[in-house]
Amino acid sequence: ASGRAVGFLRLRVERPGEGYVSDIVLHRDYHRRGLGEAVMRWALAWFRQEGLESAALTVNTDNGAAIALYLKLGFRQIGHLAEHYLQDQRWHDVVLMERALQP
Repeated sequence: ASGRAVGFLRLRVERPGEGYVSDIVLHRDYHRRGLGEAVMRWALAWFRQEGLESAALTVNTDNGAAIALYLKLGFRQIGHLAEHYLQDQRWHDVVLMERALQP
């Protein structure tokens, strides 16, 4: 990446014991290179280090690649939120996903 930012990650504690991935964004030129998986593995390790017991996130239902990655990383779908956020003058549905952080 030549020392330049190619994306960002935003994490927070949503509820006691639960980490929440608020955002994971990578520049389009860096998709499909394993960077998203590496960043998510780092986030899960950080959550564990902080003593959290579970991790959760929402993902746009149109983002099949991200859903596949999260399933690979042990997340499971626990819900669906219709018209959860407005972007580009269009409402988007999301899948709610969660996983335990115990080894």
